[in-house]
Amino acid sequence: RLYFLTRCLSFIFVMVVLPLQAQIQQGFVKTIGRPNHPGKPLAGVTIRWRGTMNAVISGQDGKFDTSFTDKKNGDAISLTSVRKNGFELIDKDLIGRQLIFSSIVPIEIVMVSSEELEANRKRISDNAYRKAEATYQNKLKILEKQKVESDITVEQYRQELQQLQDNYEKYVALIDGMADRYARTDYDNLDSIDREINIC
Repeated sequence: RLYFLTRCLSFIFVMVVLPLQAQIQQGFVKTIGRPNHPGKPLAGVTIRWRGTMNAVISGQDGKFDTSFTDKKNGDAISLTSVRKNGFELIDKDLIGRQLIFSSIVPIEIVMVSSEELEANRKRISDNAYRKAEATYQNKLKILEKQKVESDITVEQYRQELQQLQDNYEKYVALIDGMADRYARTDYDNLDSIDREINIC
């Protein structure tokens, strides 16, 4: 009887404890990769997940482990915050997005220095504004010449001038968003063709 009771208690203990065994989600934090220099592991990043009590901090190699007691492969997980002074996520919508728990595949988090991001945004937008203005002025000169030489009517001139101005304003309105997108592009994750397109 004692043997039977001991075996039953052992079985109950195993059945209670096994579901509580922690599952580990591995991860890696790195800096953004740029055309001339790849990203590097980023230490000291504080990561918090929904449903976990404690934050984890990335090590010198950028790696971190998070324990989940109620997750299995394929379950949904989500981040509540990723923080490091002077840095921000390149993917602004990563917080709260549904991710997939995996005890095998690590989750990669990419961050960028706020100072570097602003400098790249400004450089890209300044170049785009200069090119837009140059293109506008060149097309305007051609249009003016066509009007002077009577290659087009006054009405055609007005219509084409309006179209030119509309196109210029539409392009300028897109520049800030475009500059932010390209400034947040991680070149480490692009193939050779996409790298050349982005650089261009």
